[in-house]
Amino acid sequence: MEQRVGDTKQGKAGAAAQRDLSVLFLSRVGARRREALLAEYREAVYDRAFPDRDLAENPEDWAQYIDGKVPPPMPRTEVVLLLADGAVIGGATVEYYRQADAGLLTYLAIAERFREKGLSRRLVLAAHKALAEMASKSTPLFAETEKYDDHAEEDERATIIRRHRRLSALGAYAIDFDYVMPPLRPGAEPRELHLLVLDPPDPGRTPHVSAHRVRALLQELARSLQTRLEDHPQTREMDAFLAGRKTIPLTRLPGTRFDRRFRETPVIPLNGPAAFTFAFELCFTGPRGEEQPHAIVLKSIMDTLLRDKKVREKLIEPARSYLDDVTTGPPGHNGRPLLFLAAGEYRDCPSRRVMLKRPERWLYKAENEGREMHAAPRTTAFELRDCFCVFESGRVFYLPTLVLPEDAKEGIDEYAVLQLQALAMKPEDPDEVRRCGDVEFSWQPFEDDGPLGGSIFDFVEARLAWLEHNEPATQPGAFRDLIHAYGIRRLGFERRAIRPADLRNLCISIESEELVQTAERANAIFDHDGNGAPDLARLKSADRSWIAPGGTLDLPPHDDPENDIDRKLLALAGLATGIPDFPWQDKSEVHDSTRPGGASVDSVLYVHPRFILEVAREWRSFTNSLDSLGNCPYLLLMWIAAVQDELTVTTIEDRIEDMIYDPGREPARFRAIAMRDVDSVRRNAKRMSGRSGARILEKNLQRRLDLFRFHTIHRTGKIFRYPKEKAALEMLLHEKGIDDRFERALAMIDRIEGLVEDTTSMKSAYTEKRTNQALAVIALLGLVSVGNDIALALEKSDSVGIVTFWVLITAALVLIAYFIWNEITARRDR
Repeated sequence: MEQRVGDTKQGKAGAAAQRDLSVLFLSRVGARRREALLAEYREAVYDRAFPDRDLAENPEDWAQYIDGKVPPPMPRTEVVLLLADGAVIGGATVEYYRQADAGLLTYLAIAERFREKGLSRRLVLAAHKALAEMASKSTPLFAETEKYDDHAEEDERATIIRRHRRLSALGAYAIDFDYVMPPLRPGAEPRELHLLVLDPPDPGRTPHVSAHRVRALLQELARSLQTRLEDHPQTREMDAFLAGRKTIPLTRLPGTRFDRRFRETPVIPLNGPAAFTFAFELCFTGPRGEEQPHAIVLKSIMDTLLRDKKVREKLIEPARSYLDDVTTGPPGHNGRPLLFLAAGEYRDCPSRRVMLKRPERWLYKAENEGREMHAAPRTTAFELRDCFCVFESGRVFYLPTLVLPEDAKEGIDEYAVLQLQALAMKPEDPDEVRRCGDVEFSWQPFEDDGPLGGSIFDFVEARLAWLEHNEPATQPGAFRDLIHAYGIRRLGFERRAIRPADLRNLCISIESEELVQTAERANAIFDHDGNGAPDLARLKSADRSWIAPGGTLDLPPHDDPENDIDRKLLALAGLATGIPDFPWQDKSEVHDSTRPGGASVDSVLYVHPRFILEVAREWRSFTNSLDSLGNCPYLLLMWIAAVQDELTVTTIEDRIEDMIYDPGREPARFRAIAMRDVDSVRRNAKRMSGRSGARILEKNLQRRLDLFRFHTIHRTGKIFRYPKEKAALEMLLHEKGIDDRFERALAMIDRIEGLVEDTTSMKSAYTEKRTNQALAVIALLGLVSVGNDIALALEKSDSVGIVTFWVLITAALVLIAYFIWNEITARRDR
């Protein structure tokens, strides 16, 4: 009663042929015709679709369960047949397990000559209808299919991938647990399969299924097969797992994740030194979840640190000694941040060792395809250097650096660099992709304890927790002696656990003669620096000796045989842009990818929104800093300054967006009117009644003031004093587009300020006009009092009372007419 799925690919070809098709439910026909149709279905379709007798059943046996007369645990069954001109061309078998209130689509098959025509969708819809008639519309429909096996033969693996894709197109989701099908018959063994659900999840909600429902279905299924889940170790373990869960998440079928497999084919070995510095932004929150207030006075911290010799020498000086000579002032001047080491541990301390474990396979996306890379599993020993960086804006960064020493026993290559780049490119990738091939970081803080393993986020969180709570009292520590002692983390605030989104950027430094030569060759070919003429004849290379034998990996090399561009140029293009799919880049893509952001005699710098990569022949400042910061101090400072500026301008842009489109802080919407709060002040300016608009204008002013005091003033200034470093920082800000974004944001603030001032001026003008009009009315009332004086003077006359009465009435009517005219004019102008 387990599902084996035949070829069910959808397609529009042959749609016209479906006009003569019909769907037949066997529960609606007599016993004789039912037997004849089942025999025809078996001979024409079923036996050919499911030749494996260990997995197939006898269709004639289903007839006894169709009417539902056999009591549970035996299921009530419906067989749906697809007929073309009266002949059976396909079928689906649906079993309803009454105690579990769940359906199971056990078989789905289409005759071979009718495949690729989208007929399986019609059968699945009929299966849903049949289940709804046997149970209800809310009863879930489950199914089974073959488990994806990495080690299967290529033909078998390709067949499973096609099947998974077609099931996915039918709306199937895999239930994310290790499913083991109970044995179909006595003497058989349980089988590892994928359990699916064919009911689409609610939109906008995390897809999941009830673990209780799944367990009840499998227990009833086992009893119908004359066995129990407890009878076999595999099914017993599965049952225990389900008993301890409330829900189980749904995922895409594994076969839908990738289309092609390759083996890694590196051409650029990197044996060190190399450094990979990740920028994690720390967040400190209060008891109610509020974020820590902005602004830190670094100058005061530095003045106080001058009296703390031990902390200054161990944590501050290793970074400061390099930077004081090239910057325009100490930390706190011109936007220069405070850099300090995370701990005073010695170099060979166990807590400084990090093992990078690369898996035997990993995935990447390219051209709407999933591609799987295979290589022998490798472990590379890195040394950890970490520091903190604090800006006056209040931003605090943790900068762990993985250093590959020059004498490393196990080097890396372009594929390892690409995997590390991928961590920074999309740190929020779904877990289902991350499980299939992310690198693992193994860290052993204490020599007597076992190593801690996990993702980069697990490693960084563990390291930060260790720094907070396990710093040796004999050594200065960043958290105890700086972050806590100087109010960088305020009293009562706690560090929030690291999240994937906290990974802001990556800085890579590599010493490699081969990479520099390749970059120089790219410059000669494309004339990137504009000092010569392009020489495109050197772009192509007939040398393909780099395609090493596959060894035990019987897979094609990671290569496009039709692309004759030099392989090292392609690899450099991939490293410069973080693209694993570099063998398929064409000439224009290689041209754009290998254009450096900056270059000097012996180094080249490539800039990407999520990372920077600098390669050099010889790098004295880099080599001398490997034991302290772990990376070149000048590069590290300009990089983290650019990261801080980018985050600052992003925040400014978000605040401007709120100021323009969210003045009332209403719920999320898809359409909005820009600056409608300020416009409401303009529209009501002529009216004598209604809101004054002062609160709206005050709020707008408050937002612009907050933008200035919390964000705009913290833009990095002229940190460097020498032309080389100054030009490099300006280039980095320009390549990332940060300067242009700042200019646009500040111009937008100026325009908003101008519009608000114009609105305020217009409102003041109308207020002044109304004041003058009120004074005129007062003067008119004064004239009325003159009439009263005349009436008193003529009180002996018989007409005095009448004259006084009519004068007062006339004055009142004039005032009323004036107010009505003023309101009508104001409404018309709106």
